[in-house]
Amino acid sequence: MKKNRFKKMPVLAATSILVVSTTAPVVGLADTEFDDVPLWNEFAPYIYKLNEQGIIKGYTATNTFRPNDKLTRGQVVIMLGRWLEAQGEKIPTDWDTVQRFNDLPVYAQNEELVKYAALAKDAGVFNGTLGQLLPGQHISREQMAAVLNRVTEVIGGISLIGLAEEIEDIPVVDLDAAIDNYKPAIQALRDLSISTTATGTFNPKGDVTRAHFSKFLYLTIKTIDELLGNETPEEEQEESKELTLDSVVAAGAKKIQITFNQPVDTTKAIFAVTKDNVAQNMVGVTWNEQKTIATLELVNKFVTGQYQVTVSGLTDAVLTSTITTEAEKVASIDILSNQAVLTADGTAATLKYKVYNQYGEDLTNITSLTANVSGLAVHATPNVFASQGTISFKVAENARIGDLAVATLIHTGSGVATSKSVTLADKATVSEIAIKGLYNKDGKTLTETTNLAVDAFYLLVEGKDQYGNEVNSQQLQDLLVTNSNNTVVGLNSVFETITIDNKQVTALKLYGTPKAGETLVMFVSKFNGKNATYTLKVEESQRANTVTFNAPSFVVAGETTFIPMTVLDKDGNAITDLDLIRNPQRGVTISGVTNTIKKNSAGVIGVEIPGNQLTQGFVTLIAITATSQSNVVNLDVKEQAKPTMIRGVKDTVPKVLTENYVLTANDLAVIDQYGRTMGIETTSLTLAASATATSGYRVAVTDNAVSTAIANGGITQYIYASSGATLVKGVNGTESVTLQLEQNINGVWTPVANSTATTLFEVTDGTQYVSYQVDEIGILFDEVGAGKVNSPLYNKNLVVYGVLSSGNKVKLNTSAYSVNAPAYLNYVSGAFNLDGTVSVPYTSESSNLLVADVVITINSTGQQFTKSVTVSKVAPTVSQLKVVATGTNASTMDQFNAAQEVTKLNVTSNATIVNELVDFLVVDSYNVVHTIGSAPSVYLDEIRLVATPAVENTITFNAQNTYNLILSDLQAAEQATISATINGLSKQFTLVGTR
Repeated sequence: MKKNRFKKMPVLAATSILVVSTTAPVVGLADTEFDDVPLWNEFAPYIYKLNEQGIIKGYTATNTFRPNDKLTRGQVVIMLGRWLEAQGEKIPTDWDTVQRFNDLPVYAQNEELVKYAALAKDAGVFNGTLGQLLPGQHISREQMAAVLNRVTEVIGGISLIGLAEEIEDIPVVDLDAAIDNYKPAIQALRDLSISTTATGTFNPKGDVTRAHFSKFLYLTIKTIDELLGNETPEEEQEESKELTLDSVVAAGAKKIQITFNQPVDTTKAIFAVTKDNVAQNMVGVTWNEQKTIATLELVNKFVTGQYQVTVSGLTDAVLTSTITTEAEKVASIDILSNQAVLTADGTAATLKYKVYNQYGEDLTNITSLTANVSGLAVHATPNVFASQGTISFKVAENARIGDLAVATLIHTGSGVATSKSVTLADKATVSEIAIKGLYNKDGKTLTETTNLAVDAFYLLVEGKDQYGNEVNSQQLQDLLVTNSNNTVVGLNSVFETITIDNKQVTALKLYGTPKAGETLVMFVSKFNGKNATYTLKVEESQRANTVTFNAPSFVVAGETTFIPMTVLDKDGNAITDLDLIRNPQRGVTISGVTNTIKKNSAGVIGVEIPGNQLTQGFVTLIAITATSQSNVVNLDVKEQAKPTMIRGVKDTVPKVLTENYVLTANDLAVIDQYGRTMGIETTSLTLAASATATSGYRVAVTDNAVSTAIANGGITQYIYASSGATLVKGVNGTESVTLQLEQNINGVWTPVANSTATTLFEVTDGTQYVSYQVDEIGILFDEVGAGKVNSPLYNKNLVVYGVLSSGNKVKLNTSAYSVNAPAYLNYVSGAFNLDGTVSVPYTSESSNLLVADVVITINSTGQQFTKSVTVSKVAPTVSQLKVVATGTNASTMDQFNAAQEVTKLNVTSNATIVNELVDFLVVDSYNVVHTIGSAPSVYLDEIRLVATPAVENTITFNAQNTYNLILSDLQAAEQATISATINGLSKQFTLVGTR
């Protein structure tokens, strides 16, 4: 075994993350804060600390981390590879010449993945699956546990399992759901408090998000440091500061700016503004990037007086403040021009002005002014008019360029006035041109998939005349405009005025179907020949570059087959968007046989081939990506499955008969020529329709004529596709029944060699029971005591068995036993139903639990059983959550486990009530399954829905962070991630606009 290098290895002090605390590390304002990981996010401390150490990184182009993305095996290799390298593990010298995994060539574009894959493989951290790394596939939680265990042993010489060996096991509720080889690693994570959940579950088969893995990895490093006693310097911890209001001020005529002393969770903040105890309506709230300043915009402008501001939802006590305001007033008038510019016909001149209020906000367009212009340049009847920021007056008939005029503007309501001497100037024409860039209201990037009919893009063009004044869209029409390649994207010929952030700007709108590439746009002034150019670039959207199949080694004719595949883009990133993969221009096309690209129940992307397309022999699939890369897979299709042997009857068939029983094909465990159980591991067993069939199979059923337990008298019966063999109940005892396959060959029913099975049945009339058993009753939920309505969901059945000498058990009818139970348990016909008719006598008002005894008496023997029952009025909490399609009903755990989760939905309507698009399946702490549709459950906390748009400010939200979340204005191709949260559990799904 390696010596423990964690204790004395200097490099660890630089790279490990020791925080001697049971809480998450403290994170201050980071210069590299990701746009999608605010500092108040519960995973932010782990993400930023690992980011500081260079172990994890984000997406530089978008400054995001994508915390909710499912983690891929390739990403795990890179993250652990960085940690291994930082701990002194050497990158193999032949990493770029010797291929370690069949699906990751050394020339792959993602060089970092190739390098660290070689390190992880040689170190024994990642062994691959059948020689493949499968870098694009999601890693499961149980696989993650195994990898963390291995990497710890490689670095420190002791595994997580070894570290946890002396610690008493903490129960993992769903440990049995894990693969046996992974169970010790999962148990170690729990014992070391690296994995902690309120429900005690681990969800071994579940996916791991990037955020969750950051926490797992951080806690793994921290736990090792603490348990092995590293002498690494502790991180400086900022003292937790109490949240306070730094300032509350009037920031506009109807705006209030609230500054906090630290970043806050903006989804929890609730603001209210009142004046004289009357609530003031708000348009909305905007936040600065650091989430420390909130700006409230009121519907109405301030009047003189005091306004009270309250902030709740962030602290136990409500934060309050009062501001004193005055009504909006004109504070200043500014004449902008030094020249009065002649109009096109030369009979009038204009100059520009602005009006501002006391907050510096522009009032020009809503303020009436009195204007006067006098001087040599002015006509005797000047016809002066001031409106919308322009003063116009009639010029003298003999006026010349350079003549003087004095302009005066007065606001009579406030007495504010200004005057300025100006000179008469020649007609304005575009002299200076500036291109301000490409604009889309949602901040999107122009790509080849952009629908310009839905998503408007504008090229912003600013022009100034020879006097430095901005010109309008009509004046810009005098420019010469050229577009070097209008097949890339087109430009309208007419300039228009649009509004951006309440400011009017001039622009040309783009049109057409964008094509990846560049085009040079030039604007030329006819006045002086000055020009401006701009390169319009249409980005290439993500597209499939390589595809790798993980072909199954065993394919049988007539059986639907799924072939997993990994699709990577040019940067080596896994593509998991099915719509993209299926896109004929940007994805993958597969030929050979009819197929469907889909995700299987485990979320793995692949190709599904219907059974009717597979016949014995070789089938070839050819995959071609958008970049013309190809891959070929040959499938060796085996002979169609056929029954060869009967193993016996299924476990669902009663081995003890209390009445006649009809055996059918569904009751039989039949093995095909490949050793598989038909109907479970392969296609269902299909038998011939009747004895007159000329081909196919049937099953002969014969009882032992010597015994009379099965009173068939040794007569052979046959099981066909739609008819069975009746086992007639005889006298008490046991009797064997022989089952044999027969095949119709050329019209003759012929027994199939070595296909026979014998099953022993026992018959009883209920008088031979040697003992009795009663199932545990468990915990009963007192719905009425908890203030809820009584529901059959929480009823509990009483199950009593008679046990025969053979050990077989028979469930007894309720008439075979009597029950003595407290009246409040309301035992009726085999079930307990706490309907509140009789109140539960809890020991005190504060008590939530009561234990009672129930006595069950076997009527025929008088034998008694006493079972303890716990009654609880503790409201149920949720232990498992799934987002499923509407109409997915589940009332049992089997149905819950089988339900398929929804990850993406298309939205066609403008206003969408999110809870009407999906249903939620939950399992509560009483192990009851609930289906929650358009209304929340009265028994559980409300599921809170929070929407996060892919691009900020593209979508309108109503009732955010409630069950009744409504999304509006979700345009085509726009996406929003919905997080559904209840009792600390969260699930995410994506809504995609299609209208």
